Amino acid sequence: MRKVIRSIGILCIIIGLVSFSVPAIAVNAGVTSDFVKNGSVLMAYNGNEKVVSIPNGIETIAKDAFLNNTTMEKVVFPASVTRIEPFAFWGCSNLKEISFGKGLKRIDDYAFANAYGLQNLEIPETISEIGIYAFEDCHYLTDITIPYTVLSIHETAFEGCCRLVIHCDSGTYADRYREDFYIRQKDMCEYEDWDFLLHDSTDPVPGTDQANDEQEDVTIPDDTVEDTRDTLMGQVSVVQNTAVVFIDNSSFPVYMKENPTEEEIPEENRYPLLESERLKGKIPKYSIAYEHIVADGAYYRNSLLDKISIPDTITEIGEFAFARSSLKEIQFGTNVETVSYGAFYHCNDLSKVTLSEQTMVVEPKAFEYTPWVENFRSGTDDSTGDFLISAGVLVAYRGDTSAVDIPRGVRTIAAQCFKDHLEIQSLRLPSSLLCVGEEAFMGCENLTSVFWGSNELYVKDRAFRDTGIEAIKLPDSIREIGYQAFPGETRITGNEAYSLSVENTTRRLSNKELRDTVEEKEGSVEVVGRPGSRASLAGATSAYVLSIEEGDVVSFEPAFQTALNSSLPKDAILYSLSLSDTSGVSITKLGKQTLSICLPIPEKWESARLRGVILDRNGQLEEVKVQKCEENNQYYALVELQFVSQLCLYSNGTLEEEAMSLTTVFEQLSPPKMLKKEENLTWLRRNYGAMAIIFVSLGSALVLGSWLVKK
Repeated sequence: MRKVIRSIGILCIIIGLVSFSVPAIAVNAGVTSDFVKNGSVLMAYNGNEKVVSIPNGIETIAKDAFLNNTTMEKVVFPASVTRIEPFAFWGCSNLKEISFGKGLKRIDDYAFANAYGLQNLEIPETISEIGIYAFEDCHYLTDITIPYTVLSIHETAFEGCCRLVIHCDSGTYADRYREDFYIRQKDMCEYEDWDFLLHDSTDPVPGTDQANDEQEDVTIPDDTVEDTRDTLMGQVSVVQNTAVVFIDNSSFPVYMKENPTEEEIPEENRYPLLESERLKGKIPKYSIAYEHIVADGAYYRNSLLDKISIPDTITEIGEFAFARSSLKEIQFGTNVETVSYGAFYHCNDLSKVTLSEQTMVVEPKAFEYTPWVENFRSGTDDSTGDFLISAGVLVAYRGDTSAVDIPRGVRTIAAQCFKDHLEIQSLRLPSSLLCVGEEAFMGCENLTSVFWGSNELYVKDRAFRDTGIEAIKLPDSIREIGYQAFPGETRITGNEAYSLSVENTTRRLSNKELRDTVEEKEGSVEVVGRPGSRASLAGATSAYVLSIEEGDVVSFEPAFQTALNSSLPKDAILYSLSLSDTSGVSITKLGKQTLSICLPIPEKWESARLRGVILDRNGQLEEVKVQKCEENNQYYALVELQFVSQLCLYSNGTLEEEAMSLTTVFEQLSPPKMLKKEENLTWLRRNYGAMAIIFVSLGSALVLGSWLVKK
């Protein structure tokens, strides 16, 4: 009998030990086979797990070890890891969470650059240094906690992290870095436009509901004709008599219509021709809008661009159209008139640009941080002279003389071209000049005299603001003067037949300092033109007026036809929205702030599912969030906007919805931002009871087994 009892005890011990050890064995066996090691150096990872635990004993993560891994969502470092080499996690676009080990002292250069899936991050106290471009272009990174132990952070460590909020203790090195970073952050071109780029981007926020939810089906036109030719253009359809390219966004959206040999093409035309593609989204947009606009943000962050040619049909390059892309060379077509705000911003490889003879307007930051401009300014290019000129457009200046004589043949001076050149005292403009761009000479405090040319001239916003000009006689040739084009105290005489204009930069809500706006402790929005309507602007510090008028059918019809191949819904209600502050300037782009509008809706919509669309800056449809709310038996449609334009509401079937209280709606317009809790802690909290039972049971088995063996 004693032998039987002892056997049962031994069996219990074995069961308990195996139960504790098997999970660890299974985990180790599952991960080690996916790692390529050279001693204590992890050279590469070949697995496809979402959660990757670096094996214990690894001391160094080699360069490019996880390069462009798009499946990994979390990485866990053991205490043995002391170094992460440059580019180790470059381009890990879905990496959301990092658990650093206690052995790591430094985050090396470029270590997590372009790992734009990161959203929240906590730096452990063991780390004392963050290197060059360590988290460059982690665009979705919103919050990072940096401890007092970090004593060195390179200025570029968070370059391109335009939404980042740094959390740290007051008085620490990180606190001083934070102050400087916020100043640099506001100078990032996308700082006020990231929500717009995120909304229009073909890449949804990794790991969010936006990325995981299936998109609504979009009705494809019945008369679509598929072109099955085996060409580089992929699937081609004819929509409204226009050839439109429908492609997988993982492929390169720039194509040749044909593929002749290079010897058959003139050298100046050897670039692939840019053609239209359908961009992802619940309501489709196109990279080329209405055949003549390269849409805002169409190729933002596109890493497959090289050399392209803009078709002759294009008249405008949209805002951020090619920003932060891999574009190296570009040749404009013959009819490009406008290069919009930030169009080629931070194209770090763009070294050759050929503009159009028709280009009249180059908006602020259009070519900022491109080698084409930066190498010229620094004198490291092969050009001579003080002026960077392409096709009659003066793009940049690197001189230091007190008297500036703009060369003959210059047709346009780009925005901010001479900004803050304190040495300039006098300026002579040629007769060929047609346009002086925004802020072209702003901040040239010692500039006191201007000699005008004889051609008709358009002077854009703030062109000569903050200069030393006290009095000026305008020639008859001036046709237009922009907002605050001259210092406020300047005595202006001469021509009075010019018109006044306001540019898009001035119409940005965030640019309050560019308008004569009266600040208040608490802002308000007065609604006129639509009885019963209400509005609220998040973070408002001024008095605003929102005008709501009847919308324009003519504007919406082509947008519905292009996007959905349908006419305007019969029950649609159109609104034309206009927002202005105390300066009287009409504001269009709201940036980081949200305009919430409650519009009374007809009784027939009380049980209907509502949809809303707005016309974006290019005239294409963009879906907006619509929610029903109720007060005193009156139903409202709550619409949230980041862009003020023309709005369309219509019903989309019948769906009973519980309407929120209107009071509740306005209380929740700007909910506080909450940091995301770590998934492992959440799991433990939810399952600690079950885990406790398991461990108690296993422990009891060991104790019982030991006792039975002794018996």
